[in-house]
Amino acid sequence: MNHLLRAVFPPLLLAFLVVISAYAVTQLIRDEPPVLSWLGLLLAGVAPLAYLLRNRLRPAERSAQQPLAVSMVCGLGLAMTMAMNWRYGAASGSIHLLAAACLIGWVIYLRWYSAKDRG
Repeated sequence: MNHLLRAVFPPLLLAFLVVISAYAVTQLIRDEPPVLSWLGLLLAGVAPLAYLLRNRLRPAERSAQQPLAVSMVCGLGLAMTMAMNWRYGAASGSIHLLAAACLIGWVIYLRWYSAKDRG
């Protein structure tokens, strides 16, 4: 079961990040308020998406270190959505939950990735 989860999770995470990023881009194009919240969601989705796509297209040298910049940008996106949720309340909806799902998925992927490297 664990091997099946390891085989299925990365493509599902990739698909989720594509959908979230496309959703954030369309909301930004439509100029839906609060704009900073949608920008935060875009940051939370695009940072891990870009890393995963880069690794799929051109496998990099695997290291034991976490890609810290990706985690920081994804966390910044979550912080932006949470700040806008605090500022606008119910008007901002539950965008911060989608950003949190992106960050949680990224952390789970990192856990899987580092466990795979350890054997």
